[in-house]
Amino acid sequence: MNIYKEAEKELAELLGWTNFCEWTEDRLLGVAPDKPDMVRVTEWCSDNDESFKLMVEHRVVICDEPHWDGIHGGRMEYKYDSLEHKMSSVRFEIVQEVIYKLKAYK
Repeated sequence: MNIYKEAEKELAELLGWTNFCEWTEDRLLGVAPDKPDMVRVTEWCSDNDESFKLMVEHRVVICDEPHWDGIHGGRMEYKYDSLEHKMSSVRFEIVQEVIYKLKAYK
């Protein structure tokens, strides 16, 4: 499992998902808190719409300040050359920030 899927699984667990299994290398299945059957775990790290919903729901702020380093304070910095890498980084950091917030406020 890659780091994106590991982060998605950790987030899903914190959100109440259970009974995980890998369907294929890049697809994770689990039981969502509001569904009785196994479904594909939400792909927050690769889906712009899903990561945006997560960002809004958990009030994650994206900041491009050069003096800021990392995540876990409500702000994130990303440094990538291409838009594809930048978007991928932002989605992953949104997931990481929400994981941090959920763990901190448990």
